[in-house]
Amino acid sequence: MEDNETLQITIDTFKNSSKRNLENTLFYIKKLIGSSTNE
Repeated sequence: MEDNETLQITIDTFKNSSKRNLENTLFYIKKLIGSSTNE
């Protein structure tokens, strides 16, 4: 496999995982804000 192909796959994987991480982070922040306002 050429370097360019490997790089493209890595970028795609990173985009997908960072999108999931972003969603998880937003979910966590919302939960955090929700619990702090309930106290």
